[in-house]
This record gives sequence, C-alpha cells and structure tokens, in this order.
Amino acid sequence: MKKNAFLIAALLLCAGLPAQNTIKLPAPKKDAGMTLYQALQQRASVRQFKTDAIPEQKLSDLLWAACGINREDGRLTAPTAINSQDIRLYVCRKEGAYEYIAKDNSLVKVSGKDLRQDVAAGQGTVGEAPLFIVLVADHNRYNLRIPGLPPMAPLTAAMCPRTSAWHARLSGFRQSPGQ
Repeated sequence: MKKNAFLIAALLLCAGLPAQNTIKLPAPKKDAGMTLYQALQQRASVRQFKTDAIPEQKLSDLLWAACGINREDGRLTAPTAINSQDIRLYVCRKEGAYEYIAKDNSLVKVSGKDLRQDVAAGQGTVGEAPLFIVLVADHNRYNLRIPGLPPMAPLTAAMCPRTSAWHARLSGFRQSPGQ
C-alpha cells in the first residue's frame, strides 16, 4: 500500500505536461494473434523478462485489445458494468508513465519518471520488465441510480478504497472528460 501511495504521489508531481509528450500509436492490427483457446492453453506466469523495448505496433495491439474502441458509437473492447466505460489504462516505461487515450489510439505522458519498480511493488526483477500496463477503474463514471439505494459511485468507492484512491489521483491527468 505504501508503494501505491508513492507511485500516486510521483504521478501527481508530473501533471499538466505539454502536448509534445503525446505518442501517436500505429493503428492496431485487429486480425493478428491467436485464438482465445490457444491463449488460455499457453497462459503461464514468468519471472524473467527480456529487456528489449516492446515494438509500438505490439503495444498498440495490446492496448486496443484491452480497452480500445471497436464500434462506431465509441464503445470499448472491454465490457463494463452498465456501459460505464470506467476502465483507464496507463503504460509505465523507463522514460515515464503514459495514459492510453483510446479515441486517438495514443499515449499521453503523465510522468517523466521511471515508475516500473514502484509498480512492481517489491517483486525484484519484475520491475525490470520493459513496460507495465496498469488498469484503473474510475468509480466516478458509474451513473446508476436505484431508488432506495445510494448512488453507485460512492458505494463502489466505499467497497474498493484502494482503487478509488488510485483513480482520484490519476483522473486529474486526463485532458478533458470522456477521454
């Protein structure tokens, strides 16, 4: 938990960076890869990583698959409760941390610091991986109102205080609502 607080503080120190810190990713290759069943069969945990940089094309493919836009109406590849689209992705690399902006298929720099060891939270060599993809749920995006019950956002914030703390701090990095 202390590692998370340090990471959040580090990200907050670097808010409001200029627009030249945007990386436009190549269009994702939506027909590449393997079947779901092949991926499940080959799934395994590893503790050793190549230090080679991840090619921008592979990163674009991964981010699109995790939380990209796959329909004309702007809906995402990842399903969300009541279509709240509350998922935010951050990429932490040696040169800094970036928020993935699905509508532009781009990365916007939110920190110039190498936060990989902090994200690894004491897992030794895991922090040497070339990048981390951090998924954050924005509980403030829930608009569900059920008569007799409190609004969903405060309810989920009470149920998931760590996720809510992450989001409260990271949400200030977005350029405008709905990105």
